[in-house]
Amino acid sequence: LNAAESEVISIDSHRLKALFNYMLFYLFNNTQATLIEFGYKKNKLEQVFYAKSDGQCLDDELLQQIEKQFNNKIETIYNEHNIKNLDLVLCIKSAELLGGKITISVDETGGTVLSFNFSAENKAGQTIQINRKPEKLFLTENILILIAEDEELNYKLLEETLKPMKYKVLRAVNGSEAVEMCKTNLDIQLVLMDVKMPIMDGYTATKLIRAFNKELPIIAQTAFALAGEREKSLEMGCTDFITKPIRPGNLISTINKYL
Repeated sequence: LNAAESEVISIDSHRLKALFNYMLFYLFNNTQATLIEFGYKKNKLEQVFYAKSDGQCLDDELLQQIEKQFNNKIETIYNEHNIKNLDLVLCIKSAELLGGKITISVDETGGTVLSFNFSAENKAGQTIQINRKPEKLFLTENILILIAEDEELNYKLLEETLKPMKYKVLRAVNGSEAVEMCKTNLDIQLVLMDVKMPIMDGYTATKLIRAFNKELPIIAQTAFALAGEREKSLEMGCTDFITKPIRPGNLISTINKYL
């Protein structure tokens, strides 16, 4: 980057990456887009991160509520009208975690713009370098996730939660299958590992996977929210830990830390 095109600010880079993913996929799934770009600009005391589609928004419910209330604050509309669009909910929640707000607007060409306004006074997080020049859309369609889960309902929930992100998904119904799939399929980039499965449990499977792959992110899933369970999962070789029932926002943000 040229010095004139970049600026160093302080923000949680993992959460910012997740937020951009959610904004881009909202536009990808809910606008008539032929071109999507994202970027960054400074506005007085605020940093403004944005994702812009050249297409009109297809989310009629959202547009109607914005028109009725004569403002563009998504979080107000979301809270008052209980909008259930998962892409949009994830945008709102990610922005809240970063201490900012999401807005939506229509530009002069009729395109749809999502913006995240971040106060320059909020210095929590780590230092990252931001490119001022707009970038092209990146997709996650080539990211392959293995879900090791024996319960059909739990698997379907995970599959539906990941669907908006366009991840490719494989399934193992026990720990033994998970180990074999990780051995034979080098395209797997992350594993969601249920701890309690038949034939071979998730912790045993993780130890066996670590014997030949020490870098693969493995996120343990367990119904046990007991003290020390996280530490146990890390000791057994897992990269991170989430508890059931799975919350979509927590799941996606945890995955995005490692991809």
